[in-house]
Amino acid sequence: MAEAALARGPVLTDWTGQKRVEFEGDIPKDVLVSELVAEAIHRLDLPQNVPYSAIIDGRKLNQGDRLDEAGVTSHDEIMVTPTVAAG
Repeated sequence: MAEAALARGPVLTDWTGQKRVEFEGDIPKDVLVSELVAEAIHRLDLPQNVPYSAIIDGRKLNQGDRLDEAGVTSHDEIMVTPTVAAG
């Protein structure tokens, strides 16, 4: 049976590794990756006018996935990085 929430939140960092925030308390596993990224942007005090991606161990997470679908665990370190579009 799947857990209803992460026991503690994952650690989120910016792409430089200089800014870090750990989510405390239970985070429901049905939260979307995009919602977690939006909260991380706010807590990490990142520029608001830039699209961001979430990356775990070199794997880019789909913004529309729930945390459980994306395989996010409470021990993960998620890097929030600007999305680069090739032009």
